[in-house]
Parts: sequence; structure tokens; C-alpha cells
Amino acid sequence: LFDMHYLKNNTKLISYKIQKLIEYLNMLSNEKYKIFYPITENIQKEIEQIFEYKMEIPISDLTIPVEKLTGKDIGIAGGKIAHLGEVRNSLNLPCPEGFSITAYAFIKFMDHNMLIEKINSKLTNLNIQDLDDLNKVSQEIYEMIINSDLPSELSDSIVNSYSNLCKKSGKEVNVSVRSSAIREDSEFSFAGQYATFLNVPGNLIIQKYKEVVASLFTPRALFYSKTKGFSEKDMVMAVGVLSMVDAASGGVMYSRNPNDPASDHILINAVNGLGVWVVDGTVTPDTYIVSRHPEGTIIERAISNQEKMLICSKDGELKEESVPDSKKGKQCVSDEQIKELSKYAIQLENYYKAPQDIEWAIDNSGKIYMLQSRPLRTFDIFTSPKVCIPTRIEGYNILLDKGVIACKGVGAGKAFILIDEDDLNIFPEGAVLVAKHTSPKFVTVMNKASAIVTDIGSPTGHMASLSREYQVPTILNTDVGTEIIKHGQEITVDAINCNIYEGKIEQLIEYASTRREP
Repeated sequence: LFDMHYLKNNTKLISYKIQKLIEYLNMLSNEKYKIFYPITENIQKEIEQIFEYKMEIPISDLTIPVEKLTGKDIGIAGGKIAHLGEVRNSLNLPCPEGFSITAYAFIKFMDHNMLIEKINSKLTNLNIQDLDDLNKVSQEIYEMIINSDLPSELSDSIVNSYSNLCKKSGKEVNVSVRSSAIREDSEFSFAGQYATFLNVPGNLIIQKYKEVVASLFTPRALFYSKTKGFSEKDMVMAVGVLSMVDAASGGVMYSRNPNDPASDHILINAVNGLGVWVVDGTVTPDTYIVSRHPEGTIIERAISNQEKMLICSKDGELKEESVPDSKKGKQCVSDEQIKELSKYAIQLENYYKAPQDIEWAIDNSGKIYMLQSRPLRTFDIFTSPKVCIPTRIEGYNILLDKGVIACKGVGAGKAFILIDEDDLNIFPEGAVLVAKHTSPKFVTVMNKASAIVTDIGSPTGHMASLSREYQVPTILNTDVGTEIIKHGQEITVDAINCNIYEGKIEQLIEYASTRREP
């Protein structure tokens, strides 16, 4: 793995060999090249300074209300909550009330328990390719954080900020406690890698804060950070505490189609109840494709037959219940709400001057809230003009020709039918991952997988975002992929025309070879 540990080890090795080279050169030439000693010493000092880089965390209040945050405060409140402050305070779009537990608070918590040194000593020699070792180290760090106490000034600040939030709302509110790492929601999405807790009562905020901080070091978050080249010093977690939106419906929208950004379409996925089931791929959501010209015209709709939904219960838990018969098979958002959502998507894209990935919710009174806006990764898959992909390859058996493409491309290999997520530990290099549901945990095999196929899932979910980031060809929502495809069967996944073939098809694999590593 090309990470900081690799760089430091190899730099030491190169430095040692260069020193020996100069020594031998001087032996041969009667010390004619002594000038090289100070030059290499200076180079070595410069390299060490680069390795000693430390992210500067500004001193700030330990908690700050969202109404005082803007996009310039990423170093204070983390990417997710700073952007939410910007959306609320600069664009005046509706967002929940709340506050940030800042990055400076994280440093205070770590220092109070001397956790940084303890964690770094565990991470220094971690081999993330060894998933057993990764799980073991992750669990040790998690327990270390959960069992640590907050400094009294931090716990007091959280309690006071929550009290102020309740005063603004005129009642005692439950909250969402959301990750907002410093690097999160930037050019790196960290989609689904960190913890979020919903419908949390006030007396559990401190406990959930520690759990969100500990999620910096889950196996999948560590894997993501390492494969993206981050060092331990980049891992800083601010946390957002927001009034819980008791959602009648919720979901995700993309201000562009990531597989076809030139199409000028807005993609909206929605479910009854809390929108968390859209991002984690638990159910198939409603899909609405909306045109910008004329603005807000719904050009396509696919209504799912949602049986279950997730709602907030009064006791502070999340409750699964059946979708009422009156709502089954019907749109969970009205045409007017779809138009309003698409208007917000265009506003956000125009403001940030880039396509956006937006989480939203609609409460029981019909009010729309923006919950998150981050850059949407789009790319033109046809990078090689020399390769042309036919819609169908004659003479080959098509196992499946339905589903939704989350990331375009072609992949081929032996099917690995995932029964249990623990089986990711034995996922072989070059296999095709076939699973019932999507999961952000699949990130730990995305550097090995030639493609991903699932029965259920949404192209706006967290795993789909990760597939695009790691450029893994992905087809979701096949309904019967795990039934039709057999474990160990050789298949070719054409995630351009949405076909899955039996066997290896060289004509398509030639196209796959043009894929560039992210």
C-alpha cells in the first residue's frame, strides 16, 4: 500500500543508499566529492519537514451554533457542518437548528486522555490489507475512546448548547449526532465511513459524541483514509448536533446524473420515513428524473413498492413500521415538492459552481429541510475513443439485463456471493462482488473488486458514491442477482449497457483494461 508508512520506510532506505554511494565515490576519488554530504543533508531535512506536517486546528469555542458558521469554518466545524452553515446562512435555504462540537474540542478530548500517542502507536505498523489485524486494532482503539472521559469544560459546553437549542425550539428536542471530519465532504467524500446517530435524547449526546469520534477508526474508515493517502495527523473529527427532523419522507438528490453529467437532469431518490434507508441501500427508493429546461419538469418517475419505513419513536429510538396502505405504491413526495427540491438543487450547484450530492428531509407539516450538500463526483466514462461498446455481444448468454448503473465501466471475474459481511475478509483479488444490499463496508474490497452487483440499492447511496470514487463498475437493483448468479461462476459485468454475461468476454475486457486507477 502506497501510504505514509511506505513512504517513510522507502525514504530511509534511499537516504541510506545515497550516503553509501557518496562514501564510495569519495574513496575512489580521494575525497573529491565531499560537497555532496551537505547537499544530501539539506535534502533529508526538507523531506523530514514534509513528513512532520501537522494539520493546524484553530483555537475556537468548544461548541458553536450552526447560525454562526460558514464554509470558511471547515477547520473549526468540519466539512459537513461548515457547509450546512453556509447553505443556511449564505443561501438562506431551510436547515435544522443545531451546533457544532468543534475540531478544537476533539483535540481537547484527545489531549485530556493522551489518546493521540496511544492511537498512533497502534496505527504505525498496521497492515490494512490484513483485515483480521485491521478489525483487531480498530476494536482496541474504539474501546479506548468510548471508555475515556470528556474534560468537564467540554461536557459543560455540550450541555449548555443543547439547553439553548431546546429554548429556541420551545421544547426538549431529540437530535441527530453527525460526523463532520475535517476532510469529510471535500474532494474526498468519506461517504458512509463515519457514524451518524438519529433521534438521540439530550442525555445521550455525550455518549454518542464519543461513538462518532471512535468511528474515525472503524476498519472501513481506516481503509479509506489509508488508500487515499491520509496520515494519522489528518484524522480530526468535529461533530454536528442538529434538531431531529421527524421525516414524513426523505432521501438524496444529485444536481446532475453522475454517469451522464451533460444530460442536464436532476436525479431525486425518496422513501417514506427517514431517508437513511436511501443512503445505506436497505430499500429500493422512488426515483424521479427532473429536467432543468423547462425547470422542474418531471420527465421520468419510478415508484417503488416500499413495504417498511423507518420513523422516530417518542422514546428516542428508531422504529421500523409498515407503510400505511394509503401510501403504498404511491409517490412519497408530491410533484410540487419535487419541483421545490429541484429548485434547491440548481441553487446549490450554481452557488458552489459544481454538481452537488444533497441529503434532504420533509417533515410531517410538509416543510423541506436541507441536511447536507457535498461535491458530486462525475466523470465521462468514455475516456478511450478507440474502444466501442456494442449494446449486446452476439453469441453470449446474458444472465441479467436489468438494474440501475451506479458507476459505469466493465469488469470481469469469478462471482463472489456475499452471505455475511465477515466474508469480506476472504474476498479474492479480481472477483465480482454480488450481494443482496449495498453497504459502505464494501469499501474494504473496492481495491480488489472488478465489479459490484446487488439486488437492492440506490445510485444515490453511500456505496454508489464510493464505487464512483474507486471507479468500480457497479450495477444495483437487479432484484435477483444473488439468485441468478452462482458463487464462483465466471461473469462479465457491462455496467455501460446494464448487462451481465456468463463467461469472460474479451471484447468487453479490452474496454475494462482502459480503466485508470483512482
